[in-house]
Amino acid sequence: MPELSLLGISHHGASLEVRERVALDPDEAAELARELAGDGGEAVCLSTCNRTELYVAGPGAEERAAGALSAADGALYRHGDDQAARHLFRVAAGLDSRVRGETEILGQVRAAYALGTPGPLLDRLFREALRVGRKVRSQSPIGDPAVSAASAAAVLAERVLGDLSDRQVLLIGAGEIGEATAGRLVARGARIAFVANRGEERRARVARRLDAQPLALDDVASALAETDVVVASTNSRSFLVSRDDVEQALATRERRPLLLIDLAVPRDLDPEIASLPYAFLYDVDDLDEAVGTGSIEGAAARAEERRAVEAVTVQIVNKLLHDPTVRLKEAAAGADGATYADAVRHLFGLEGSGETLDSDPHRQQG
Repeated sequence: MPELSLLGISHHGASLEVRERVALDPDEAAELARELAGDGGEAVCLSTCNRTELYVAGPGAEERAAGALSAADGALYRHGDDQAARHLFRVAAGLDSRVRGETEILGQVRAAYALGTPGPLLDRLFREALRVGRKVRSQSPIGDPAVSAASAAAVLAERVLGDLSDRQVLLIGAGEIGEATAGRLVARGARIAFVANRGEERRARVARRLDAQPLALDDVASALAETDVVVASTNSRSFLVSRDDVEQALATRERRPLLLIDLAVPRDLDPEIASLPYAFLYDVDDLDEAVGTGSIEGAAARAEERRAVEAVTVQIVNKLLHDPTVRLKEAAAGADGATYADAVRHLFGLEGSGETLDSDPHRQQG
């Protein structure tokens, strides 16, 4: 069986502009996984606002993955075998996110796995990563549900605009992140006035739940004049709000500030909006700098607490990975002719585990 390879870029070494070039929406991630897997290989594509990572195994899969990320070659990193597995476990635990410990990443890893083309190696790897992520959150302070991009956006809105009571919010994108951000803003007194989304059924359903007016994406510009906060989080490949749209809206607002928070990668909001007076534009890379990583809703508010959270979580991850890491190194160094499939079974403890697969999304589909 071929070795595991990870190729990717992330916020650690790639700018937002670079990450935009290789970002994948769910349909693109599923299609690319099929292409990378080829004939008999395996692939899972994880694409979030912080990263695009391709986990592959199989003949030629690594070369195909490198080609898929050629637009970001200067920022590309590669890991293999135990290093790739360890990295995925850190990602699932929230330790590699820009907002440390953010809660959305575990669901994003689960979704990538469900859309991927895994075989025996990646199937077990991703299920172990999801187990590690859940365990870390249940056994360490990093599991605080307040730590998320949605919470950061709500804190940012309060810091920029002050009291959010009766502030009007335009939600562009009715997915999980958009809804979560709406909930955080409502908890601070804001009102969701408009919900814009490409899919008519979903925008109607979310708008009804939030007591808001549903909008088609083409009608977003007309709602800006009545809005105090714009939150955008779609999979669009082009800007949904232009500089001209905002400039026209500001002309009618009598110097009333407009806060725009772009949680999308690629971005939904034209960066040139930031040049306009009374328009305050923040993207995902601005978010933690604006609110301060670890200060969100009292989670790890002081540097000492942040170090404690990191230490406890790393200790748990290292404990979980110790035996698999040792076993992989032993298998790699051995010269007894055992197949790599046997090494993988030994590494992940597959022999006679009797583990149920009820939680496996691929099994549920078929």
